[in-house]
Amino acid sequence: MLIGSKISNPKFYGALVILAGVCLSLVMVSHTKARAAGGNADTDARPERPNNSPLKQTDSFGQMPFIFERNQGQADKTVKFLGRGPGYTLLLTDQGATFKLRQNGQPASTVKMELVGANAGVKITGSDQLAAKTNYYTGGDPRGWHTGVSNFARVQYHNVYAGIDAVYYAANNDLEYDLIVAPNTDPSVIKLKFTGAEKLSLDQNGNLQIMVNGQVLEQRAPVSYQENNGKREPIESRFALTEGNQVSFVIGAYDHSRPLFVDPAMRYLTYIGGNNGDDSLASVAVDAQQNTYLTGSVDSTDFTTDNAPLDPDNEGGAFVAKLNPNGTQLLYLTIFDGNDVDSAADVAVDNFGNAYITGQTRSDDFPVHNAYQDSSPRCLRVNNCYWRETDTFVAKVNGVGLVVNSTYLAGRDSELAAGIAVRGNGDLVYVTGYTYSADFPDINGYQSGGAFGNGGDAFLTVMPMNGGAPIYSTHFGGNHGESAEDVAIDAAGNAYITGDTDSDDLPIRSAFQTNNLGGSDSFIAKFNPFASGDASLVYSTYLGGAGGDYARGIAVTPQGKAYVTGVTGSFNFPMLNAIDTTNQVNEAFVTAFNTNGSLFASTFLGGNGQDFGNAITLDVGEVVYLTGSTTSADFPRSFPFQNSRAGAQDAFVSKLRLGPATSALISSTYLGGTGSEDGKGIAVLGNKHIYVVGSTTSNDLPTSGGAVKHDVVLGSSNSQGFAAHLLDTQRDTVGVYEPAATNFLLRNTISPTGNASIISVDFGTAGDVPVTADWNGDGIDTTGTFNAGVWRYRNLNVFSGYLTPPFTFNFGQIGDIPVAGDWNGNGIETPGVYRPSTQEFLLSDSLTNPQANHVVKFGVASDLPVVGDWNGDGIDTPGTYRPSDGRFRLTNAITGIPAAPDNTFQLGANQDLPIAGDWNADGFDDVGLWKPSTFTFSFDTNKADGTDLPSLVFGSAGNLPLAGEWEGRP
Repeated sequence: MLIGSKISNPKFYGALVILAGVCLSLVMVSHTKARAAGGNADTDARPERPNNSPLKQTDSFGQMPFIFERNQGQADKTVKFLGRGPGYTLLLTDQGATFKLRQNGQPASTVKMELVGANAGVKITGSDQLAAKTNYYTGGDPRGWHTGVSNFARVQYHNVYAGIDAVYYAANNDLEYDLIVAPNTDPSVIKLKFTGAEKLSLDQNGNLQIMVNGQVLEQRAPVSYQENNGKREPIESRFALTEGNQVSFVIGAYDHSRPLFVDPAMRYLTYIGGNNGDDSLASVAVDAQQNTYLTGSVDSTDFTTDNAPLDPDNEGGAFVAKLNPNGTQLLYLTIFDGNDVDSAADVAVDNFGNAYITGQTRSDDFPVHNAYQDSSPRCLRVNNCYWRETDTFVAKVNGVGLVVNSTYLAGRDSELAAGIAVRGNGDLVYVTGYTYSADFPDINGYQSGGAFGNGGDAFLTVMPMNGGAPIYSTHFGGNHGESAEDVAIDAAGNAYITGDTDSDDLPIRSAFQTNNLGGSDSFIAKFNPFASGDASLVYSTYLGGAGGDYARGIAVTPQGKAYVTGVTGSFNFPMLNAIDTTNQVNEAFVTAFNTNGSLFASTFLGGNGQDFGNAITLDVGEVVYLTGSTTSADFPRSFPFQNSRAGAQDAFVSKLRLGPATSALISSTYLGGTGSEDGKGIAVLGNKHIYVVGSTTSNDLPTSGGAVKHDVVLGSSNSQGFAAHLLDTQRDTVGVYEPAATNFLLRNTISPTGNASIISVDFGTAGDVPVTADWNGDGIDTTGTFNAGVWRYRNLNVFSGYLTPPFTFNFGQIGDIPVAGDWNGNGIETPGVYRPSTQEFLLSDSLTNPQANHVVKFGVASDLPVVGDWNGDGIDTPGTYRPSDGRFRLTNAITGIPAAPDNTFQLGANQDLPIAGDWNADGFDDVGLWKPSTFTFSFDTNKADGTDLPSLVFGSAGNLPLAGEWEGRP
């Protein structure tokens, strides 16, 4: 799982997309955050901004069109294009459309919709070609692989009848097709025949109901119209049933000299899923460019147009999909499909955009390439095998979704993969899970051959993805059974695995807890894969109490602090520096270990129902993010996106700090609809982006613009994957620096009334210039100073008694003006200076070895600098305030010489001093002013109507203005 970087504030803004199968077409997001508009020095051009509703201020994550794939060999030769919808696959052939309807893991039912009497040899073309490519790795023979498959938003049948075209596309989650009738053409020739349907009927609204094996495929009553001067004029139309499961259209009066459009919409109302037929998302990762990687399993990839019996075990394949930063475009979809069940469990991404997935396969022809193991070592369907169930696989795909390496990783019995991690340079991949195979690869391992009692062993394998053998691979187990569930790595390449054990003799070293206190306890183990044998186990410990304890996720800091989550039934589970110490039923837990394996924090997180922590990640400030599921009506919430549980079980997303005297729940929210949700994977990037994936049976998940209804029958066993992008932002406030007293006064609100609590910090020396920033990525801005190129700062806002000496570094020179910001989107703010002599911003990405990583030539010598995230992308960029004309000029460039400001507008007067901050917590930084003559702060939200927040009087003569988030809370 990716370790991302800070989310800077606890108010959740959410965007959500439902992924039905891997069609990536059914959208649960409806609002797009506007980006900054262009501008120049002579006009006021400000970006249109979203309003302050927390359900609308977010990117349109997953707002993607229905995709039609051109058949390039991946489907039956009669198929020209194919697409996937919720519960069905659409196959477009010369004869018409074929719908394959999924039914609880059984062979699909097939319904063919043919145009009766249509022209033979009709031309079928795709239009609105998409950038996305689909890659099929099907079976073990590369000759059966199909890569670079083209995708389109529309498919057109030309002249299907004389003067009549048919066009397939998707709108508002439904598949639609237009019948386009040319002038002076008779639409009565159009007739539809449904082969494979048991019964056709019309409901009271005129919708066509197509019954298939107890399921319903619906076509909504046609909407017909003509266009006149760019406007649509409705034309009366309806379906009419005829003999032989045929349907015709009855069209009212219209102008025959103009084209006529007849537009029905198709949807599958009652598909039933199941464990073998569901589509799911198991994990999410995000790269430094904010591209998102999703993995899981996709239902049947059978693209034949008949109803031939299928092997019920062959329910499709594992997949990895890459989305662009705001989720509006699928960049690639890669499917791994053997002759049996294949599913993915986890995904990781390296610094170069290569994705790594692991999972399990029952296929003996799983597609392998440059493999360490090129065939399954299992003794398939032979009685002397232990389970004969699954092998583990590991695969690497490049930035366009093509397979670089793919391999089995297994012994002769059964394995199940659970987690994968990769070093940033991609040289080594770490895989964990559990194995029943005594001959699972053991290379330089701590434990060889397995300890097998009444169950399998955990395993850890560290390997290059170049076809070579692992550098380290080991069993890890005791006398009963272990299951490893996740793996994480630190900056030195040490591996940390966690899971659960029933053994009372698990190998224990430097342990916080030496004994299994219940039937099942969690375990945590740290390995050095560059050592071998006994020396490779650094520490291992039980974690649990008298009940059942099950760890499910682990995250690790670069220095080696480990954070674990899971579920515990133990009332005496270890607690330390806890947020919640009461276990009401089964509680989620979060436990944190020092680098030597000792405990430094542990807490429950839950309510009066069942609460499961499934996945965990950290930002660079060691703030914890986790997701899972809850049936509790009183699950802890703080600044929630969704305040109450909507169904019997919701997912949750929580953010917290753990540690001595600092443990606190920062933010926490339900995420669910009236069905059932389970959060399974989480990733964090930059200073505001949280990504969550899981499963859902709801058709009404909350979204940024309200719920878009999705056709799932509540109460059925089906589930689909969901992916959510939550935007976590902070509300900045103001402060002043008193140069004479070298004292910072930091105010905790920008409201002119109400609680105006003040933090006072004594810091600095005579002649210092103040600068504040989030120096460690914990979401809190703290004090710092600049004096002739010397910087000093601290990471805590206290008046006195801060025993740790201030951090000090050199950057800049006499005459420079200091600024600080997040120049690379990693969540940590670092130094910069504005040099009036050259009109340059010199910006460093490092606190330990500052140098000018980014140089932006912008402004004039008399300008005063401001910096901020002007377009909401998580990266701060320069701006200037020119006292001579009271005008702000802002750029989104981080290097070079901008041709013109991206945003410029009039606001202040000659003596005013500029500030910048996110005053309304919408994810965009805005500007403000402090008037030394009246000590008045005024706040702008970068809208065309100018100052639009109440002003605030604060400070005194000689002060210098500041802006920041001083407590890490709104």
